Amino acid sequence: DHPAFRPLEITIGPDGAIYVLDWFNPIIGHYQASFRHPSRDKTHGRVWRITAKQRPLVKPPDLTTNSVRLHDLFTYLRHPEGWVRKQAKRRLSEMKTNAVIPALRQWLSETTAAAEDLEHLRYEALGVFESHDVVEPSLLSKLLSARDPYARAYATCVVRRWSDRLPDALALLANNVRDEHPRVRMEAVTALSHIPSPQSIVIAM
Repeated sequence: DHPAFRPLEITIGPDGAIYVLDWFNPIIGHYQASFRHPSRDKTHGRVWRITAKQRPLVKPPDLTTNSVRLHDLFTYLRHPEGWVRKQAKRRLSEMKTNAVIPALRQWLSETTAAAEDLEHLRYEALGVFESHDVVEPSLLSKLLSARDPYARAYATCVVRRWSDRLPDALALLANNVRDEHPRVRMEAVTALSHIPSPQSIVIAM
């Protein structure tokens, strides 16, 4: 309840704890006090770590070493912790395209999983293709018809970004603009607004 407590940002850390960035400044406004006011603290702040009682923290894998193999990074795309999946995609984005993309295609073709897990894995894999700016129509098509509406919405965003290199971008969006989920329909209309064609207006309407 201290008046200087100013939480600005909250995120989940690699250990599973909740981290809160606390500006801890007695002046919160811009013009109510001079920028040269001595109470403006431009140096200090606090970071709070919130953990669950009597529960151990998560031990994330070390993805910084050069010994991490491509196959390991692909496997981490299905890790239950979002932070690990994000860092695996980050490492993959920094590697050479001609090494990552063929290996990822082969790994996806050989991977078996339950339907929901496979959809999520395709969702993560599509992000890797995006980071290397490699258009992958077959994977995109599968996600556009996924059972998870948020996977379909994400795939619809990708259609917008790849529309100049997809021969049937408008046809793909014509399906999703009628989707049962409002988020998917919204992303489809947004994507259509980025494609300079009179047909985009017709489909959106």
